[in-house]
Amino acid sequence: MDENDPTHVVLNDEKVVISPNLVDTFLFLTEIEKEIEILVGYNEKIQQIRQKFECIFNDFCDVAKIIEDKNIWFQYKSTKKELTIVDDFNLLQLPRSQIICLFAFMETIFCLITVYEYELNDDREIVEKSNDNLNKLIEKCILTKKNEFYNKNINRLKKINAGQLKILRNSLTHFYSVSDSIGVIPSGADYDARKVEKHLENQKHNYIFITPDDFYALLKWAVKIILLERTEESINNSENFKRKMVFVMNLISKKGAKLMKLNSIQSN
Repeated sequence: MDENDPTHVVLNDEKVVISPNLVDTFLFLTEIEKEIEILVGYNEKIQQIRQKFECIFNDFCDVAKIIEDKNIWFQYKSTKKELTIVDDFNLLQLPRSQIICLFAFMETIFCLITVYEYELNDDREIVEKSNDNLNKLIEKCILTKKNEFYNKNINRLKKINAGQLKILRNSLTHFYSVSDSIGVIPSGADYDARKVEKHLENQKHNYIFITPDDFYALLKWAVKIILLERTEESINNSENFKRKMVFVMNLISKKGAKLMKLNSIQSN
């Protein structure tokens, strides 16, 4: 990168305007977010597929009734086992895997914050510093009133502190388990979860459930908080911002995975 190249990021009206030299950095993050969107939106997609099969099966039942009424012989190949496919879709839930993926996204974001703030190049130092600052970053970007999703749901989410969220991260990523204070439920199970939370609260147990949608919303607002900070820095202290962003760009250039199209590989 030429030292005279402009380096800026501006979040304005939900749009992010960046300088050309930051394109690779933002492409790295947006490609991750595309994968996150697919995984977090998995349940909704499954329900859409379920509804399609349900429509087909309803038509199939109507046709079967006509065949029966007309006394037409027909050899059915499907059995009762195949006809349960619509109900089988209700069993396809991945809340732990979804939230593990979201924790990986969170740590990627926090790693880049650490590199930026401390101007680091060494891999071990980046990991150690990010882990040391994890609680502080959670409090700054996620469990804060600046985070609009947190603020909107503060009566529930104020029960969580940074240490508890870190314990959940460790429990899920190391043992596919949850914690003593935070449970994980599929998106769409909120209504029953609120009743259980209320019951536990009456029993003096401070326990809440979160969904992948909850956590993803928290992370999206965390990213917005960071972008607003970077916007202010790039406008008010452009030289400092540029110097720090060089470390971020170097890390992504060195470590960031790049997507490759299979047909381009085969053609070579």
